[in-house]
Amino acid sequence: MHAWLVQVCEWLQNTPFVLWLGHAQYAYPFVQLTHFTGLSLWLGTSLVLDFRLLGAGKKFMTAAQLRDAVFVWNWAGLGIAVITGLADDVEISETAAGTSIRMSWPSARAVRT
Repeated sequence: MHAWLVQVCEWLQNTPFVLWLGHAQYAYPFVQLTHFTGLSLWLGTSLVLDFRLLGAGKKFMTAAQLRDAVFVWNWAGLGIAVITGLADDVEISETAAGTSIRMSWPSARAVRT
């Protein structure tokens, strides 16, 4: 199982999308925007349901109906946050051309330790 996970991580870090992500100028802000959008969606739908369970808000829906209404949005937000949160290895450096921000997905080195 461990060797398989290392192979998957090595494959992932060499995919064209991840290679682009590591060198594109606006990739980092875009990933961060997407990550925070996913977190907001996940937290917002969770809070709506929690407050409804506490009795706050309009009572035009039961808690079960509200749960069914926000279920897909809640899991979509969590999925977006997790996927974009994987791009966590950020390296910022100064180059002759200006500031360089390099991102990568979790590397196989991190999995081996």
